[in-house]
Amino acid sequence: MNLRKLNLNLLLVFDHIWSTRNLTQVASQLNMTQPGVSTSLNRLRELFNDPLFKWNGNTMTPTPRARQLAPRIHALLVEMDQLIGGSSNDIAETKREFVLASVDWVFADSGNGLLLRVRNQAPGIKLRFEHLSLAMFEQQERYGIDLIIAPDVGLLNTTLEKRQIYEDSFIGVAAKDNLSVGKRPSINKFATLPKIQLNTAGLAVSHHHSVNTEKAANGSSAGGDWSVQTYSYLTIPFLLQQSDCVAVVPKRLAQHLEGVTDIRTFTLPRSFGPLPIFLYWPKQFNDDLQHTWLRQQIVETAHPE
Repeated sequence: MNLRKLNLNLLLVFDHIWSTRNLTQVASQLNMTQPGVSTSLNRLRELFNDPLFKWNGNTMTPTPRARQLAPRIHALLVEMDQLIGGSSNDIAETKREFVLASVDWVFADSGNGLLLRVRNQAPGIKLRFEHLSLAMFEQQERYGIDLIIAPDVGLLNTTLEKRQIYEDSFIGVAAKDNLSVGKRPSINKFATLPKIQLNTAGLAVSHHHSVNTEKAANGSSAGGDWSVQTYSYLTIPFLLQQSDCVAVVPKRLAQHLEGVTDIRTFTLPRSFGPLPIFLYWPKQFNDDLQHTWLRQQIVETAHPE
């Protein structure tokens, strides 16, 4: 390869095409015209002697060569950003954006604490929270994800490191004025209560929440007395209002919600087991000082005491 032909802006175009697979979006993100993006893509193809991306109907599909290049180009751009942005050792002066993927209830539990730490210590760092999907976990480099915070999703991705940061559990919640459930209902009583359940279809953490609440409490697989299924734990406190329904939610989230909504917690008649939460990150960032600093902030946020 003739390095004189290399323009870092071309690599930036490649990185954005890899993330979006949409030339119109790339043009908007980079403040370019769409013909300009197409010209850059043609130059990239010439530079690497490979088509890089092929059209499959309305979808851009990367070639094997593009898949090989993508993580290396992204890492190079991150290093260049650090070099231009200042000393990687000076966290207070760092200017960098990190993309974190998780589910809403994890962000609701820990997001504010992490934001305050970053604003106090490194105000030049920007955090972009994305809702986690299985595709993001399986193809983290395609989506430009720097960190994932989630339960064990049951998938093997050898490009990611993994560290448990805390262990949660499940607890029952009901409206404060719901007199149909006490502090710890019996197994039989709990089995008859109408429930609001999380519908986990399509969620990256579905296997952690697909437990039928009646089955878990009653030890039986017969039927599920649910009244509503919802897409988010954060909707549950509002759905519970003035109803006789109950729900099962992560305990740490319930403790936050109990202070700001009209719900109360109760002990489940039988344990659902632990809910360990893990931090995942690409191995290429193991020695990245800024990335390491942010990982440590996440760990400390998970243990505020």
